[in-house]
Amino acid sequence: MNTATINEIFLPMFLFLCYFCTFCILLHQPKEETATQLQPEETISFSYKDAFSEAFDPEPETVLSPEVNLKVNLKPELEVGLQKQQTRDKSRQPLYEQTAAILDKLTKRNARKLCLPLGITQKTNGVEKTLTFMKAEIKTKFKDHPNLVIQVIQEKLPELLPNQEITQAS
Repeated sequence: MNTATINEIFLPMFLFLCYFCTFCILLHQPKEETATQLQPEETISFSYKDAFSEAFDPEPETVLSPEVNLKVNLKPELEVGLQKQQTRDKSRQPLYEQTAAILDKLTKRNARKLCLPLGITQKTNGVEKTLTFMKAEIKTKFKDHPNLVIQVIQEKLPELLPNQEITQAS
């Protein structure tokens, strides 16, 4: 930038701002001051002793209600269904732990076999994902949809996970 460009562009803008500010200052006519000062009506001094007094923190009223004893009777069918679900959850637990251990020990070839059925891409921007990144995505999918991951492992890698019954949570 040379001085001619500065004089042609910046000097007129600078002069305009100076004239504008000068006119604003000259034309400004302040009216009567309307700001009112707040005058404290009462000054209260607080201390730690006052903070714990009953005037500041009264004791809440305790309302004693009569005890109500409710006895819930479940139908025998519901009790049996609840017991079945609890045993199903217990039997599913070792399978989940075993699957989590398998996911930690996956090789890159095995991880790539699982990616396609789980809907996980193997490349990002034309570059192959690392084994750690693929494992992390498979583990995330396992946390969200464990039965799907177990089923895919049983189909694609049957040597790693024995074929067991996968029960859906109802």
